[in-house]
Amino acid sequence: LQPLVLDGLGVSGLNTQSNPTVLQHNWITQADNVMIDSGGLITPRQGFQQISTNLPTDATSSVENTRIIKSIGERLDKSGVVSNFCGAGDSIYEINTDNKPHTLAAKTFTGVAPTVTDGNWQWASFNNHLYGVQRGHLPIQIEQATGNMLAVETHTAYGAPSSSVVSTFDPQCIMADFGSLWVGGLTENKNLVLRSDKLQGHKWNTGTAGQIDLQTVWGTDEVVALASFVNRLVIFGKRNIAIYANPWDAG
Repeated sequence: LQPLVLDGLGVSGLNTQSNPTVLQHNWITQADNVMIDSGGLITPRQGFQQISTNLPTDATSSVENTRIIKSIGERLDKSGVVSNFCGAGDSIYEINTDNKPHTLAAKTFTGVAPTVTDGNWQWASFNNHLYGVQRGHLPIQIEQATGNMLAVETHTAYGAPSSSVVSTFDPQCIMADFGSLWVGGLTENKNLVLRSDKLQGHKWNTGTAGQIDLQTVWGTDEVVALASFVNRLVIFGKRNIAIYANPWDAG
């Protein structure tokens, strides 16, 4: 027997299609809890670590779903301060990273609270605030200066989309880029994408606010997600993808 030094073991990646008896050692045929490090070597993947306490007991509900965290949003303000929030059941929790382990404190709405039934929020940090949308829900905003959480429509300077466009503003997807908030997948018109006024996430009918009707682009489909990629607006439908090269001019 002679020792064999296997330099570059598995650097070519995972191969489950070829006969393993004829593969060179630069391929691996099974990869459980491993990764390729910066040096091109196989290394164990780090395990999970609990960093926060459990959710506080919700005395108002016995539904187990209220204990499941379904979304996490990060708010970044211009000073570089990061705040984290999560959605679970009918509540929004702020993650206090000053405590070890982190604690989760339920936030309450300022003013008239919208009806919240689940934690499946999509989050977008925009102009120092954090915005959240969810299918069948009114958008919410968590302000940077005050820390207040409110329904966007209760903002003192709220500008609703034109009633000729939509009567209930309940988008299911959101994105922040190109100086505006973008939302889509409204219950009344799932082909519609709306853009807020420049740097004004609560104004949808003034200034540079606009809209894109995808029905004229892809026919019958519905907007399910939004993204930005190399200065382009990418709109995902269930069966189509639309890409706009000059999104600041769209709508």
